Order: sequence, then structure tokens, then C-alpha cells
Amino acid sequence: GCTDNGSEINGAGINNDLDEDGLPAFNYNSSANTDDASCIAILYGCTNSFAFNYSSEANLDTDPTSCISVYPNQNEYNMTVLGRLILPDGTISLNASDYVLIYDNENPPNYLGASNIELINGSGYIFLMVYSNSISATYNVEVYSSSNDQAYNNYNAFEFMADQSLGN
Repeated sequence: GCTDNGSEINGAGINNDLDEDGLPAFNYNSSANTDDASCIAILYGCTNSFAFNYSSEANLDTDPTSCISVYPNQNEYNMTVLGRLILPDGTISLNASDYVLIYDNENPPNYLGASNIELINGSGYIFLMVYSNSISATYNVEVYSSSNDQAYNNYNAFEFMADQSLGN
């Protein structure tokens, strides 16, 4: 079995952190006393394949709220937003890993819209559908910049207007 126990003592009575990450392997077997090279490293992320931020490489959720899911069928109204994302440093996003999230004040939050940047002819654009059960409401915005691995919460307030389009 897999004996990569991270920083703990394994079934053979030794510490065997094969990948030197301090964590036990995803498939660590505490009763194994001979390693069979089957160890799978823990890769955190979102394992829900229906989530906006699903990671096909992840095998363990970062935390219970790490998956971001938008449920259009649970909302009566929608709004379309088209445009460019201006990051907090004033630059226009050109990175497909950057994203925008729209969410409410609930705990945990209900995600009402999510979009990565789409690159078209070298320019970055947002194509965002936002869903709500209110005809008009103010929601929170999170912007993620992958260039500095930083999420900016409450970046701006978002004014939702049912069945409207914003941008061109």
C-alpha cells in the first residue's frame, strides 16, 4: 500500500514523506508496511465538476465552501453583463484565469454570477449572466487577479436590474 504519511509515523514505524510536502498521501494506508509506489499526492481545489471553479486535478476540496456554483433555475430573473475587467491596479485583464463573481450577503454566500475572462483577438472580455429573485438589488463583487493570486472582495457594488443588459 501507500506509506507516504507526511510528517506522521506510518505502519512500518517510520516517517516516509515521499513528496516532502508534510502531508499524507491522498490514499495513505496506515496499516501498510511496504510502499508499493501507488501514493497519490493531495491536490486541493474544487472537486465538484458542476462548479464554476472545478479543478480536474484536485482530489480534495480546499474547504466545504471552496466550490462556487451558480444555480440559474433557482432564480426568477436574469441580467446580462458584457464588458472588460479593469483590475484594481488600473490595468485591463487579459488573463483567462482572472474572474468576476457576483454574490449576496448570505452566509455562506449565494453565487449569482461567475465569469472568467474570454480572450478575443487579444482583448479580454467578460460575458456574465447574473441571476436573482429580486427585480432590483445590490450585490457584492469579487474580482480575482491571477497575476498576483489575489481576490478582491467588495471590489464594487453591483446593481442588478431584472431582464436588462449592461455593456455592448
